[in-house]
Amino acid sequence: MKKNTSDRLKELMQLRGIKQIDIINMCKNNPYGIKLNKSDLSQYVSGKFLPKQDKLTLLAYALNVSESWLMGYDVPMEKIDDKMVTMRDIAVKKSTELELIIEKINSLNHDKLTILKKFLYFIDIADYNEINQIESYINFLKSQKKN
Repeated sequence: MKKNTSDRLKELMQLRGIKQIDIINMCKNNPYGIKLNKSDLSQYVSGKFLPKQDKLTLLAYALNVSESWLMGYDVPMEKIDDKMVTMRDIAVKKSTELELIIEKINSLNHDKLTILKKFLYFIDIADYNEINQIESYINFLKSQKKN
């Protein structure tokens, strides 16, 4: 059975141990510039009126829940923020990159590990341009070796 906004607000208040005045305070200083007064919230909690879209957006923002859940739909309560999705994607990518680096390090012999340690030392003491100069010098030495 589909719930409604009244049910969801009551559920949240009980779950989080908050009162209507707490919700009013949570809605202050919001980025939308929307105001929510005690009368509005009281009518939403009692089920007398449903909040219009702007108030629903405000309540979902302040309570950090999805608007669909707050409307009573059978969806997860948590609000999935685009930034969080992006951060998760970045974390997965970084994790994959780290796994590849670790795999590569584990495959190095003793001599190559020694070279890597020296290179890591240079990374700490050199700036980007100096590292590029080192790379150019290594490429120059390799080309001389071929001749």
